[in-house]
Amino acid sequence: MTTALLAALALGQTIPETASVIFPGVPSANAGTSVEMVTHGATTKLDVRAISFESLSTLRNTSDKPTTLTLQIPVGGKNVTWDQDKGMRMAVLVNRQTVAAPLGQIVGTDPSGRAKENGIWKATYQRTATLKLSFRARETKSLQVSFKAPIGKAGLDAAQRMVVYDTDGAGSWASPVGQFNYAIQDPRGVVLQVFAALPEGRWQIGRSGAFWKRNGYTPPEKSNLIFTYYPNTLERIGEGGAPSDPPR
Repeated sequence: MTTALLAALALGQTIPETASVIFPGVPSANAGTSVEMVTHGATTKLDVRAISFESLSTLRNTSDKPTTLTLQIPVGGKNVTWDQDKGMRMAVLVNRQTVAAPLGQIVGTDPSGRAKENGIWKATYQRTATLKLSFRARETKSLQVSFKAPIGKAGLDAAQRMVVYDTDGAGSWASPVGQFNYAIQDPRGVVLQVFAALPEGRWQIGRSGAFWKRNGYTPPEKSNLIFTYYPNTLERIGEGGAPSDPPR
């Protein structure tokens, strides 16, 4: 990737044209809700061919009256392969109890002929899980989301690995997210050669992971956290494949 393209990527927080990635995001709320997202913490764990996301949100009804919240959990993607779609798994818990949150229909665009020949199934990809939550006056609930999928790739040679987290939903709540934490970890302790961590600034990057934090967070429109790296291993990083033992 050229210096000019990297600069454009940093400015717009956009996913590179050559990337092939599928990713979850911050849950969003219906307009006019009295429920606020007090905290949101998400952790991405890296493996050779898969990524797993775990997020925990604290939601609080700020009203003295009961309310019902329509909550949406996004899954997005770019240049998504058939394996990435079929290897994806998501589970949702409210107050530590599993709830039904089926993903809706795929909204996307088909790839060009050349991309299709290279194994791309959808050029753009969007799905949404929707559920309704009822709150008593001033009630607080926890929301946990687990997501697992084949890892994203970037760069002309697909040697880079890419992790994306859609933060746009953080701007839909009754007030800014009180505390927003995002961590990237490699449990194997693999040394990462970081190519880009976007948006720039406020990242804490170590040898095998990274951390990003905001207080009173309202995201820019259509914003993503984008982390691109080379794993410093001798593994064949160009290979794909579905993750093993996904959450059910």
